Amino acid sequence: MALITCNECGRMVSDKAEMCPNCWNNIKLQLTLQVKDKPTSKSPVRHGFVTFWLFLEMIGSLLAAAGTFFLTEELYGEIYGYIDADTIKWLGIAYLGSAIACWNIYKWKKKGFWMLLLWSVTSVISWMAIEDTIAYGDIISVLILWGILQIPTKESGSCWSNLK
Repeated sequence: MALITCNECGRMVSDKAEMCPNCWNNIKLQLTLQVKDKPTSKSPVRHGFVTFWLFLEMIGSLLAAAGTFFLTEELYGEIYGYIDADTIKWLGIAYLGSAIACWNIYKWKKKGFWMLLLWSVTSVISWMAIEDTIAYGDIISVLILWGILQIPTKESGSCWSNLK
């Protein structure tokens, strides 16, 4: 037996009672309505900008990874001069990791954001080894994503607060 509060008079009543002894409110009906009114656990709502940016990041990362894995060292050499093959491999791995991290963010995992930050730092270091001016683009895109994750939605707060 548990005590519940009567909706009408506010007094404590047994959950086994059919009527409140004080105001004659129907306790059984009150319990039935409370069960029906319980909020269902809805999944968080993602802001449209977040979805757009995540898919843009995923597609860009996959294309960049494909470029690093399938373009030859000679072609990179023509563009940048001498480039170490390991640097190119690290760029490809970093971009694949970035795509996986974006997928984790899409699946509401906060570790995805930290993975994306880690892989972006890795790609920045690789680009700095190549001495290219594009080096900071990956970090800038992570900062933009972080800002977009802060945008509140009407239904469930900001996407950042909904990441688990």
